[in-house]
Amino acid sequence: MLKRTISIFTILLAISASAYGQSAAQVFERAMGDFQARRYEMAAAGFTQYTKLAPTDPAGFNNLGLSYYLIDRCSDALGAFASAIRLKPESYVSWVYQGICQDKASKYNDAVNSLKTAAGIDPNNPLAHSQLGLVYHGGKNYTESERSMRRAVQLKPSDHFYRYRLGLALYELERYGEAITEAKESIRLKADYSYSHSLYGDSLYATKQYKEAIPEYRESLRLKPDDATVMYQLGQSYYGLKDYVSAITAFRDTVKTAPNDYDAWVYLGNSLDYENRFAEAIDAYKEALKLRPDNAMAYSEIGIAYNRSGNYIEAEKYAREALKRDPGNSKYQTDLCMDLRRLKRFTEALPPCEQAVKLDPKSVDGYYEIGLLYRDMRDQAITQKKLVAAQGYTQKAKEQVAKIQPLDPDQAQKLSDMIDPPAKPKP
Repeated sequence: MLKRTISIFTILLAISASAYGQSAAQVFERAMGDFQARRYEMAAAGFTQYTKLAPTDPAGFNNLGLSYYLIDRCSDALGAFASAIRLKPESYVSWVYQGICQDKASKYNDAVNSLKTAAGIDPNNPLAHSQLGLVYHGGKNYTESERSMRRAVQLKPSDHFYRYRLGLALYELERYGEAITEAKESIRLKADYSYSHSLYGDSLYATKQYKEAIPEYRESLRLKPDDATVMYQLGQSYYGLKDYVSAITAFRDTVKTAPNDYDAWVYLGNSLDYENRFAEAIDAYKEALKLRPDNAMAYSEIGIAYNRSGNYIEAEKYAREALKRDPGNSKYQTDLCMDLRRLKRFTEALPPCEQAVKLDPKSVDGYYEIGLLYRDMRDQAITQKKLVAAQGYTQKAKEQVAKIQPLDPDQAQKLSDMIDPPAKPKP
């Protein structure tokens, strides 16, 4: 793209500069030499001088704007491009780069208008269409982004980047099959473009083709080894396959590269938890908690890990912290109930369980935990010789089975077996 722009400017300036005398022409030649040698600061100084010698020549302002753009001084570039457009309203390049700089300045509507104007001046040039697609994408207008990128692809079907960006718009529109097609075509055109491989992987992942996504993520990481987002998605693919050992490795790589990635710490904790590596899981969750100190879910995850490790006192503490931050969460109420049941504090356990199913009348976990609570209360009553009370608790436990049955028959049967274990067959 840059070489094409330089070519346009070289012809324009060579013609225009001669009209302003030898001095202006020499200034232009030096500035252009600096530009072509990528000494953009010096080029900007030269073109600034040229615009003073030739204040009515749009070419000088064009190149000044482009020089500023290439040294990340878009605010200065905007003034130069505006002057170029005022002097020559049909200046395609000035409109395009004005739109790009307006987008960088978060002037979304202005950027759209500038790039639409450029596309109207030269409708068969893909540059304005592609840049318009990028602006629409940044504004989350994926339908218009697809439209613009598709036009760019039609005009230049051999451009891997246009294919990739079209695929990305289709991905955001959840048209994953089409996104896969564009990602594969982009890879065919340029096999070493990491983002096309990651897009291919993301599209496969979105359709739950986790195994197929893994090679694409690995290739993307081979090409761009420090891409934490791809590391995370690789971990998610392994997680989806329940290959928690591989997921742990991927999530560890993620947090090593991006230590402030909250989700990566959480999923690292989840993966370690599934492998019964509770102490490590708790450490990971606590790292997540450092990033979001008031996040109820982080407290909940730590509490669950403590529960699974058998440390119910710590589990209760973190369950209460989660509820303090989100008292209307049915799951957190159930977690507290479970911890208190494990501590045999049955009277305290019942209210959060009842609150859980009140908050969510379809909470299978809530009814299940109430069933286990009444079972444990029955067993305690039996040991205390309180047989009438035990019968009542048995009845209440079985009522929970009936409530779960229409919601999840398998869990209903599981709870029933927990209340009254089936007789073991005789050997």
